Amino acid sequence: MPVASTPAQLSQLGQVFDYHITDGETLTRQCCAQSHGPLDGFEGTLAAELQQLRLPPFALLVLAAAPPACAAWTIADLSVVRRQRALSAGALQGITVGSAVWDTLSLWLERRPDHYLLQVWEDYVGALSWVMSLESLRELQTITGRRCRAVMSAASGCVGIRRFRPANHPLLQRLDRAFCLPAS
Repeated sequence: MPVASTPAQLSQLGQVFDYHITDGETLTRQCCAQSHGPLDGFEGTLAAELQQLRLPPFALLVLAAAPPACAAWTIADLSVVRRQRALSAGALQGITVGSAVWDTLSLWLERRPDHYLLQVWEDYVGALSWVMSLESLRELQTITGRRCRAVMSAASGCVGIRRFRPANHPLLQRLDRAFCLPAS
């Protein structure tokens, strides 16, 4: 039976967010005050639907920043150089430098988030799949995959002689499965 996001689910996301972001309240206020807030990098129908759902800013930050952060950490321990490469790749994929999404991603690249953050993201996407259009879910899936591939590739640097290629990486497959979309 379809179940939309409940206040309890959003509350749990808030607890996870507060745990992973040491200054979560400041970031949430920053999101609301910035022109590039938690919807940073999401455009068109997707941004309109997310805005219409009136999701709390912390939930949007988890939606936008958790997958690329987790993707970077699947590659290796992140040195300062690798973190900078990952952040640069995020900027090339539509994350505005200095935005709340950027700051959140930066923090999660400095301090590895707990392993269950990705599970929370998956559960959240599953809940959104009941209330969002197929078009918006496909757009979110595309943006998420593109950001993760770019961040993984940038964070990897060079492995041996060849550059790392995340084509069929298990994390990317896991992210795709979270959307439960029919084949196009």
